[in-house]
Amino acid sequence: MELKNIDEETYIKFSEHHELGSFLQTIYEKNLKEIYGNIGHLVGLYDGNTLVGASLLLEIPAKFGKRIFYAPRGFLTDYQNSHYVEAFTYELKNYVKKYHGLELIIDPLVIYRILDHEEKTIMGPNDTIIEKLKKLGYRHFGFNLNFEASQVRFMYRVPVFDTYEDMLNHFTKTTRKRIESIPSKGVKVRKGDESDLETLERLLKASAENKHFEYRSLSYYQNFFEQMGNLITIYIAYIDFPYYESQVKQNLEEEKQKLDSVLQEMEKVNVGSKLRSKKELAEKHIEKYTEELEEIKKMHQTYGDKIDIGALLSIRSNHEYITLSSGMLSEFRMFNPKYAMYDAHMKDAVKEKFQYVNFYGISGNFDPKGELYGIYELKKGFNGEIVELIGEFSLPTSSLYSFYHFLLKLKNIFKR
Repeated sequence: MELKNIDEETYIKFSEHHELGSFLQTIYEKNLKEIYGNIGHLVGLYDGNTLVGASLLLEIPAKFGKRIFYAPRGFLTDYQNSHYVEAFTYELKNYVKKYHGLELIIDPLVIYRILDHEEKTIMGPNDTIIEKLKKLGYRHFGFNLNFEASQVRFMYRVPVFDTYEDMLNHFTKTTRKRIESIPSKGVKVRKGDESDLETLERLLKASAENKHFEYRSLSYYQNFFEQMGNLITIYIAYIDFPYYESQVKQNLEEEKQKLDSVLQEMEKVNVGSKLRSKKELAEKHIEKYTEELEEIKKMHQTYGDKIDIGALLSIRSNHEYITLSSGMLSEFRMFNPKYAMYDAHMKDAVKEKFQYVNFYGISGNFDPKGELYGIYELKKGFNGEIVELIGEFSLPTSSLYSFYHFLLKLKNIFKR
């Protein structure tokens, strides 16, 4: 076995359709990270003349003038083949040492467990590969439940059916109802372009601040769009107030007609509880739609004909279409912009024949009282499955590894 630097064409040919391939192991990711001072290395493991493994390695400046090497969602090889994993590890360790790296970090897209929508294990656990990596010298970051590692460890995905109608029927009743109610609220979705990056950043920032999450700058999304543009779609949810008003007026007119019909019937026959209930329901709906029209007029005057209320950044990654980041204005939460954007995302997934829609990161704490449970609860309505990955591993490549991490801990202690 021999490790070699490989050119972009060779790397793309190997990684593009690899079963563990990810947007994080693409040339686009390499180019993006190099903007921020990382150095990208493309390496391949050869068995004779056959390429049996490859990886993007990011050489990252670290504290105290040191360097860390990171293979985001890598390395790519057959993890069932112990010979390949052992050889790749041995060669990569020497490679990182040659560049004076402290450690090699990997977090491959290898599944540990799959759980159904009731959190019951239907595949795994896959402890064999974890133990195999530990024996080779890797240190396991652990079975973290939240977002403490470099990448998410728990994801929520839904299989893509042949038609969108089949997908819709697969969702829970509540989720279907929310999706089907979208037009009645005047919510529409458009696909954004480079001119919408400020809108994307503003809406993602609004959600992040509301949840006390970290968020990216506009320049990051500009760079991301420039490098990843071939893989991404931006969905913008907005309220079309003239359309919204027309929908409510139509509903109001229908209820008035129902009431007239009931009143006419009440003049001809004995009035029973059934007719009284119909009358009360129609009157209730008329009152509701009348009030809603007044609210629409106020919002129309305040915001004009349209207002953007949500944004979703989606990315194509091998056989999955991923909802990478989303945000919305909290004051318009009742308009369900996320459901509108997810609806558009899933329709495109069906059209482009992806294998899965991946709603990406969730917490592995499924306690309804958990701080991050809300993220999971929304996604759970799509009746998918939970994918738990094996996690992050660190391979020491320098005698200074332990001392370096000791200094980091000291620094964090004093920062408090």
